[in-house]
Amino acid sequence: MKLCNSFCSSKILKKRIITITAFAIILIQGCGSYGNIFKQIIGMDPEPPPGYKPVFITKIKEIPSELSDSVKLTVSRTDPYKENRVKLYLHLIEGDTAFLTGGADGKWKKIWCKVTDSSNGEEREITEFKIREASKSDRKPQAIAMVMDHSGSMGNSRAHEVQKAVEHFLNDSKKDNDKIALIKYDDSIGVECPLTNNIETLNSKFELNGLGKFGRQTATIDAIAAGIREVSKAEAGLERVVMVFTDGQDNKSGLKKNDIINLAHANNVIICAIDYGISISEGFLESIAKATNGTYNHIYKAKEFNLVYSDIYTRLEHYYELEYEPQDYGHHTVTIKLCDKSGKEIIATGSYDNVPYEGLATILNVYFNTNSDNLKSESNKAIQNVYALMKKNPKMKIELRGHTDSKGSKDKNLTLSQDRADAVRNALIEKGIDASRIKAVGFGDTMPVADNQTEEGRAKNRRTEFIVLQQ
Repeated sequence: MKLCNSFCSSKILKKRIITITAFAIILIQGCGSYGNIFKQIIGMDPEPPPGYKPVFITKIKEIPSELSDSVKLTVSRTDPYKENRVKLYLHLIEGDTAFLTGGADGKWKKIWCKVTDSSNGEEREITEFKIREASKSDRKPQAIAMVMDHSGSMGNSRAHEVQKAVEHFLNDSKKDNDKIALIKYDDSIGVECPLTNNIETLNSKFELNGLGKFGRQTATIDAIAAGIREVSKAEAGLERVVMVFTDGQDNKSGLKKNDIINLAHANNVIICAIDYGISISEGFLESIAKATNGTYNHIYKAKEFNLVYSDIYTRLEHYYELEYEPQDYGHHTVTIKLCDKSGKEIIATGSYDNVPYEGLATILNVYFNTNSDNLKSESNKAIQNVYALMKKNPKMKIELRGHTDSKGSKDKNLTLSQDRADAVRNALIEKGIDASRIKAVGFGDTMPVADNQTEEGRAKNRRTEFIVLQQ
């Protein structure tokens, strides 16, 4: 009887194994998205979408005399919050691997032939823009937190591939004066190596052990917060960056998306995000990267882990910067056209949203007569833009802030700054904005942003700005 039970159990087990194996083969080979999901679960690369052709910069070369058909222009990131101007960071790339340098010098400046901006249903050609290439002096030492997903869906082999890619980055790419923090996470956060520029310390603390003690659920937002805390320990003058990698969706974080965006803004941190595979939360990390002036990559192959880390690092150092003054607040789509002398055109598009986030001081281009609170007519456009912003966002509340330079008595400066803030407030109320949504405060000369000993500095200190108190 025991022998029969053993034999029968063995036959049943074999049938189950055959059934499961057959089911797995069917999934992988013929059941579309289910097969793709199964591939990712068992540690195989999922099939990329049709037309998938990622661009990873691996070298820098001089721009050739003519642009070949393999040259493309990409908008890698944007910064829409600097003194009423937007900066777009662009990359001119040949053959999907080479960044072309020298494209903003001399005769090459002419190839940047047209920039258009579409927002709020209107398209405008931008005739006044600046284009320049970043120089060596632009590069600040960097404080980088490398935040690595070690949830169960990664599996030992893929976690190990990410670790090998980070090890390669540390030993072959990292510059000596850059500081790195190493963070692994599942539903808990482990700071494996605090921020340091010492490569021996980084190598000794970093474990290449697959999932190790990790392997549970996913708390990506909380892990990013840990990365922000680490890079915020860096001394002033370092550019703060979090590189976060995940293969799935956040299901365990206590913090929310807006929490992490606000935390990044408060600490001046760029978040560069990498999604892997098909089980991600579409648009989630991408929106965080875009809101914090970071890059975003969606990859599908484990062999690309090395390339994507190097690409992010390179793009933060080598880029073209396009700068102009947007005409209004809201979602903008920008089209940049390059015109080669041969008649070839290269077109790139990017987008940004310059609606100020809570707490950001935004300059208002309003103008007054000397020692007066009478608004000049040149102020109408700026006031109309704030009115349109508040009308479109009926829950928004703002604080208008008036500032002066240090000339004159402190009492007079305080009174003048209050009167000017009140004048802008009254103009918005006259247009129809409820008075309860607008505060006005004068600070006199107590909050300078430049040197009051120079005329240029005093001009910057004489300003009116607004801060969003509630979105």
